[in-house]
Amino acid sequence: MKKDVMETVTTLLLEGKVTHPMDLLSCRFTKTGDEILTGSVDGVMRKINYNDLTMSRLYIDQQLERSASPITSIKFSPFSEYALCTYAEGIVKFWNLSSGECVRTIEESNQILGCGVSPLQRVFVTTGDNAKLSLYDLETGNLRRNFEQSYRPEFADGHKSRVFAAKFHPQNPNELLSGGWDNTVQYWDIRKPSAVKYIAGPHICGDSIDIDWTGRMILTCSFEEDRNCCIWDYNTTQLLNDFTSDQSRLCRRPAKWSETSPNII
Repeated sequence: MKKDVMETVTTLLLEGKVTHPMDLLSCRFTKTGDEILTGSVDGVMRKINYNDLTMSRLYIDQQLERSASPITSIKFSPFSEYALCTYAEGIVKFWNLSSGECVRTIEESNQILGCGVSPLQRVFVTTGDNAKLSLYDLETGNLRRNFEQSYRPEFADGHKSRVFAAKFHPQNPNELLSGGWDNTVQYWDIRKPSAVKYIAGPHICGDSIDIDWTGRMILTCSFEEDRNCCIWDYNTTQLLNDFTSDQSRLCRRPAKWSETSPNII
């Protein structure tokens, strides 16, 4: 892949602005694109109508009213109508966006800092401060297995610090990536307990790993001065492009490929 494939666009048109009552940690369009979901530090998910930017619904239950917990991610699965929300205090909730009801709650004993949802299977993983990934069944909410390093000093086959991001491969249902504070992007096969290989370098602090729709390239955004916006070859782990610039230093956490073009990020 050549560097001139991509063109940097620096001019954006502001269509509107919403004054949010709390600091935001996550934001996502609904499946239809007509509404926006926001997750904030007070543990409330809010739904905003895209056309007029009005806030139309709050999502909170008695558990969160008793003990608020920051929302760390909001995700959707192609196999479910519910919004999947993760909370820093080790909680996962499935929300019915129409009724406002929480239909399922999963609790873990560690902080949950991120989530990855498979586009090909009815599964998802959570990531957190225990350096592990937990794989769940989307329909039942049951834990299938945990993924972690083997603790053999000669192998770097898992994380050694907090994990903030997880991304399933768009073509291979058994593969996913994860990244965090230990400056690695780990490759996982869900049939194996530990990682199978890794990329050294990216310091991941948010939902900032993505795989293009062809499954051949990885995008990472790192919280560091150098190599903060990079593209890697999925199969070889080779660095293909480093887009570090004054502009990229302003945006070190979110990262996403276009769903229609491998040339747009």
